[in-house]
Amino acid sequence: MSAQGIRPAISRRHLIRTGAAAALVAASGLALRAEPGPSGVLRLAAPGRLPGPEGANGVLGRLVAPGSVFDCLAEIGPDGGLMGELAESWEPQNGGAVWAVTLRDGAEFHDGRSFQADDAVVSLRYHMAAAADRLGIVSVRKAKRLQIVITLEAPDPGFPFLLSDPSLMMLPADDPVGALRHGIGTGLYRIKDAHTGMRLERVAAHYKDGRAGWFEALELVGIEDAKERTRGLLAGRFDAVAAPDPGVQRKHGGKQRFIDVATPSRRHLQIRCRGDNAGPLAAALKLGLDRYAVLNEFLGGRGRVAGDTPISSEPPEQDTARARYLLAKAGVDRA
Repeated sequence: MSAQGIRPAISRRHLIRTGAAAALVAASGLALRAEPGPSGVLRLAAPGRLPGPEGANGVLGRLVAPGSVFDCLAEIGPDGGLMGELAESWEPQNGGAVWAVTLRDGAEFHDGRSFQADDAVVSLRYHMAAAADRLGIVSVRKAKRLQIVITLEAPDPGFPFLLSDPSLMMLPADDPVGALRHGIGTGLYRIKDAHTGMRLERVAAHYKDGRAGWFEALELVGIEDAKERTRGLLAGRFDAVAAPDPGVQRKHGGKQRFIDVATPSRRHLQIRCRGDNAGPLAAALKLGLDRYAVLNEFLGGRGRVAGDTPISSEPPEQDTARARYLLAKAGVDRA
């Protein structure tokens, strides 16, 4: 089930940058398709001070992280669907407890090094060290130059969605910490200047050419005061601002018109069953759960009912009688 408009948490289900950051990233990426090639400079102002690239918290940090300077193995497309980024494909093995991930050939880091399996393995291990409890990954190994094998704690048909988590950015194997500090990724933009502001310049040739990265450069400025950000927009110093001040907007509403852009977050909500009764309980939930009731009553109608795996776009048909039968057959009366 995908949900929109829910306040994000730093968790395993945090699959995409949120709020104003998502709107601004969309402006530099997949949402714009009108121009034949990159041109112009997009000037952005957002709350917070300019962090180092490793500071991926807050709006500016999310802009510097996946979507601009760094890439992940997968990404959430503009339609909310899962698509490959640095991964070309993924195949489940052993009932979804093991995943073979084939990597994109030809992707390069900003220093000219080719992205390969060693980089993916080291990157995932680096992130596992910081968040092993929420990733559910037991091991990662290299199978081929452009293929890795990931073993999970338990079968998970939705695992590929996790590969789009913005925190799982891919880094060079020899120095992942240094790459975060200096902004050496495989993304559409490289960091040019981070002193008076942060300027990101478009990579000359990139595997996303023709479908993303429609500006020659992005200029980011961190301004805490919402009124100051909004006045800068009114004065023409910025092309877009995150979280503008409504009062300043209303005061100048008669002189200029603005478009408010809000991009709700999209993520995949999962129910994972553990313990002795995990198998029959999961099978019963799959058939018996009223997903539309969850969407409308629990999530307030914000989102849409989706499939159970990255392959299926539609949920299975609800069958409560079959669900009760599965539980009774397994002797499950409490979970």
